[in-house]
Amino acid sequence: MKYIKKLTALVLFLTLIVSVLPTMKREVKAAEKPVITLTLSTEEASTQPIKLKATATSNVGITEFKYTTGKHKKGYFTGEKYAARIKTITIKDSYITSRNFKIRKNATYTFYAKDVNGSAVVKTIKITNMVAEERAVWVSYLEFTDKGYDEAPFDAHIDEMYDTIKADGFNTVYQIVRPFSDAFYPSRYYPWSKYVSGSEGTDPGFDPLAYMINAAKVRGLKFYAYINPYRVCKSADFKSIYDGAYSEYTGVLSGTAINPANPAYNWLNDDDTENDRNVLKMSGVYFYNPAVPEVRELIVNGVREILDNYDVDGIIFDDYFYPALGTKYKTTFDSEEYDNYVSECEENGIVPEFDNIADWRRNNVNLLVSEVYSTVKSYGNNIRFGISPAGNIDNLTSNSKYYVDIDRWCSEDGYIDFIAPQLYWGFDHEICPFEETVDRWINEITNPNVKLYITLPMHNAQAVPTAEWKENKDVLARMVASMRTKGKVTGFSVFRYNFLTDPYLKVDGATTERDNLLEEINK
Repeated sequence: MKYIKKLTALVLFLTLIVSVLPTMKREVKAAEKPVITLTLSTEEASTQPIKLKATATSNVGITEFKYTTGKHKKGYFTGEKYAARIKTITIKDSYITSRNFKIRKNATYTFYAKDVNGSAVVKTIKITNMVAEERAVWVSYLEFTDKGYDEAPFDAHIDEMYDTIKADGFNTVYQIVRPFSDAFYPSRYYPWSKYVSGSEGTDPGFDPLAYMINAAKVRGLKFYAYINPYRVCKSADFKSIYDGAYSEYTGVLSGTAINPANPAYNWLNDDDTENDRNVLKMSGVYFYNPAVPEVRELIVNGVREILDNYDVDGIIFDDYFYPALGTKYKTTFDSEEYDNYVSECEENGIVPEFDNIADWRRNNVNLLVSEVYSTVKSYGNNIRFGISPAGNIDNLTSNSKYYVDIDRWCSEDGYIDFIAPQLYWGFDHEICPFEETVDRWINEITNPNVKLYITLPMHNAQAVPTAEWKENKDVLARMVASMRTKGKVTGFSVFRYNFLTDPYLKVDGATTERDNLLEEINK
């Protein structure tokens, strides 16, 4: 009886084993396919390498983990035809294995994993948020002599500058083309600049702008036409401006009517007294009056003719808008136009949209900026418009100077593509310390379509304005390193070209400051 019980138990056990075996086989057949997980460190725009973590997992074990560029199917990884293009990831743990990558450019990547059962999967990721870091150099009118140039020396001067800019690791040039109410190109609206011909209104006999654009393109540099919109000239220069007949001149050059005289001079000296206030004088400098529609039309036309005739990557304005007007800002400069505006509203029974002169002035600038933006975009969305205002936000929002509406420009569409504030102070500055000021600008920009490029004070390497600049020779380098940790700063520029060169860096340690900057830029 005892043996019968044991035999019965054994039979029951064997029966149980036999019943479980099919299930065990089904579980092996039902093993999950490999899983590939791809994780980016950020999906925001980045100028610095993005980290990509690629992970393959399997409940039976991974035997192959590979990747390549481009979008591909599983068959791409199984033959010999494309083997040279495929890279293998070492499998350290067959159930879960990972590898970290530094992505430096936008591209599509395909990953492939196969398990011990021969099951294979692919997963593709498309990287689109890598942004080329804007690295620009300002080439101002101070980089040119007012004695003028013949064509060959001018071309050689440009070649030397652009060769240096390229060799130093920059990719963009902000090239002055209208330093005052003048032009570095044959213009229907502005006279020739003395900084190309030696005398305002004198034709140099060649087209400087055409050469500069070509010189930039062959070196792979982006070219922005840099313009001072409102500044006419200093008082001393005004006296020597060629007295041409703006409305009657009919000279022709390459099929284009050329105006040899300065429109500001003509408005003040013609017989039409109504246009005399198109130009105003403040602190020894003549400015175009921002309140006058005819002035706005002149500036927009000047931008349009550049875009009509030249292949530029964009237009950039610097910080010359309204001058500093001081405590008497309500009763000076264009206050007459504001009083007329208020009077006209009252006469027509209209409540003035702008009940204070400061907001009215901001609107005058906004009208110009929006018209320039629309003009630029009419030539293609790839053409960009930016502004480089002064860097102290408190000054920009003051009621006594500038009158630039950065709140609107940085929050709404239709004004700018990028802003390049001039942060000309160090990390230890009492009013505008670098780190905190950059952060304020980052917070100022709420429109994702507006890019932030910081303008750096290369000239401080020579000027050494404070103890910080005297005692440290890596201030600019640390500025670049700091900006690169802030994801919303996607570029920078340095003012200005001459101070990248040895002849202009005569103070002890100035060349070291420059060298440290260039080393950091090219990391």
